[in-house]
Amino acid sequence: MAFIRCPTGFESPPFTMRDALAHNERRKTMSYLNIDAKGCLIKTRFLGPTNYRGARVAATHKWCDSDTKRVVVSWDYALNAQDNHMAAAEALAAVMFDDKGGKISGMGWDHDAYYFLALAVWA
Repeated sequence: MAFIRCPTGFESPPFTMRDALAHNERRKTMSYLNIDAKGCLIKTRFLGPTNYRGARVAATHKWCDSDTKRVVVSWDYALNAQDNHMAAAEALAAVMFDDKGGKISGMGWDHDAYYFLALAVWA
């Protein structure tokens, strides 16, 4: 049996039509992603100081109906960068969930923003 060289460098045997059909049947019976937590994504960005305002963190969340919630929090120099962004995300979560409770359950980042997963705690 000949092996196919994948771009990643791994070798795998060629798939037959029967293998593809069996894979599709297995995929129908299992969930694609096992995600227990689903919530709102909050994006935070650093806003540098200007001549009139100090450094700040802006937290935003865009709702489905194009309504955007936004909170701007002053930079706390006693905290590190991640904690400042977390404080802004928690402030926005309080606005989004009308102070009924919410928690930040996950965090990630890329080259220009932090991202937080906010979950509602309903009474």
